[in-house]
Amino acid sequence: SKHPKILELDAQMRVRKKEIQLVREDYKPDWGVNVSYGYRDNNPNGQKRSDFVSLGVSMDLPLFTANRQDKKLLSKEYAYQSLKDKRDALLNQLLSALQQQLENETQLSRRHQLYRDMLIPQSKQQAKASLLAYQSDRGDFADVMRAYIDNLNVSLDERRIAVNHMQTRSRILYYLDSE
Repeated sequence: SKHPKILELDAQMRVRKKEIQLVREDYKPDWGVNVSYGYRDNNPNGQKRSDFVSLGVSMDLPLFTANRQDKKLLSKEYAYQSLKDKRDALLNQLLSALQQQLENETQLSRRHQLYRDMLIPQSKQQAKASLLAYQSDRGDFADVMRAYIDNLNVSLDERRIAVNHMQTRSRILYYLDSE
């Protein structure tokens, strides 16, 4: 829930909630007072003119809300619900992706351990055995080269798995709370 994409949607939802509150304010009666003072200069013929003061009171009663306020409120509530649904879908999507990465991490961890504990020592042993057989004239040089190439390939595979393992861990950290 602290993922940046979720936080962005949460912020948008707060904005929509405020918009709904503002639209609900349109249902309340509104009134205002307007006072103004007007200074008037003398007529061009020199005759004096009186200044004037005006006072106005206005009142807005939302009697027929079906045309404007109801539609506006419904629109804002639909927009809010849409964001809420989008947030839930995104949470499910992020959770699914996290579970997939956790499963990948588990399998890569097992493979990495298998390479480190079994395959690399076996390939090193095989290379040594073929070299000893070659040195004692019981093996072929091609067998020695194949064993060393196999050892190198196993080591490269182990490095690829280690890199994939670390990449998967970084993807997991992308989904988890960083605090």
